[in-house]
Amino acid sequence: MEKRRKYAEAEAELKALSDLPTLGALFHRPYGEFLERRGKRDQALAVYQAAMQGQTDLATARALARLQAGDPPPPAPNFRQGAAQALATAAAQAVAERGNEFAVVYLRLALNLHEDAATQIQLAQVLDRVGLKAAARTALSRVGPEDPVLYASARAQLAINLEEDGQSEAALTELRAAAAAQPDDPRIALVLAGQLIQAQQFEAALTLLNGPLLNTADQGAHIHFLRGAALESLDRIPEAEAELWAAHQADPNNADVLNYLGYLWVDRGLRVDQGAGLLAQAHAAAPDNGNIQDSLGWAQFKQGYYDTAVVTLEQAVEKEPANAEINDHLGDAYWKVGRRREAVWLWNRVLSLDPEPERKVEVERKIANGLDDAGPATGVPQ
Repeated sequence: MEKRRKYAEAEAELKALSDLPTLGALFHRPYGEFLERRGKRDQALAVYQAAMQGQTDLATARALARLQAGDPPPPAPNFRQGAAQALATAAAQAVAERGNEFAVVYLRLALNLHEDAATQIQLAQVLDRVGLKAAARTALSRVGPEDPVLYASARAQLAINLEEDGQSEAALTELRAAAAAQPDDPRIALVLAGQLIQAQQFEAALTLLNGPLLNTADQGAHIHFLRGAALESLDRIPEAEAELWAAHQADPNNADVLNYLGYLWVDRGLRVDQGAGLLAQAHAAAPDNGNIQDSLGWAQFKQGYYDTAVVTLEQAVEKEPANAEINDHLGDAYWKVGRRREAVWLWNRVLSLDPEPERKVEVERKIANGLDDAGPATGVPQ
């Protein structure tokens, strides 16, 4: 209808689609772009703003930013582009109805009609959802730098995919590319900071976390948490405490924050009882998390409740049997309750789990001399 200059009929159809209760979100951007082409910028602005309420749709956000910048709208799609858009819309509907296999077919047909970066990203998201991670990476890698926003989005998603596949260095490379393409995007900066912490590049992470994109008046608990984790890893403990406490104040029931701050206090002997209380809250919030249960057991150990610590740490090992730190903690608890043969057996197991160098040295010392040099580690209770 728009091609035939039947503008009133075209507008009526697009508005009807946009007003659909659930699927209408798929048509807000095309409706807004049509209104822009008809010179109805204020109406288009209202459509985009309403569409963005509680949403993070990248295409609509870009359309809104373009309109607010005073840039011209995109031309009406030609027939191949229109058919490709129709197939992409059908794919989105299929995803909403859990028909991911159909969505992949529709999207590949759409790309055959019209190569489009947004459609490649949409295809990658569906492929990732059905577990085809390698195919998703291929789709994301086809997004070129012509559109910096879409390129940065593709690189960031590719980084997440690679990190989930255990390719941390490659993920970091992709995130750096995303940040270079969109240097003013705080979301990319936040993900990059987290990846830098994973790579133990703590100073570089702090540079981002303390920079103007993230160190803002309304920064959330997650930014405080990451900053605290980086500072703790650099042994800047008072600063780390302050950041982790700020994260806790911003999100009091966050199990990860409770665990990190509680363990910091307990392990370093700063506020053992208070830290144990935080760890009890963390365990109550995430009872299936073996690492948090280990923290709670270690707090009980530090408080001298060795029998209780044994039970807690045994359950943690059941959940995380290959975790060197948890096995080490249980070995210490066994030693304290007189189960020294089992303690030595566990410490030897720790050495088989590729522990960090410092832990390896400490465990070897315990095998040779017992816990805290209490006596020879013969495995026989004294």
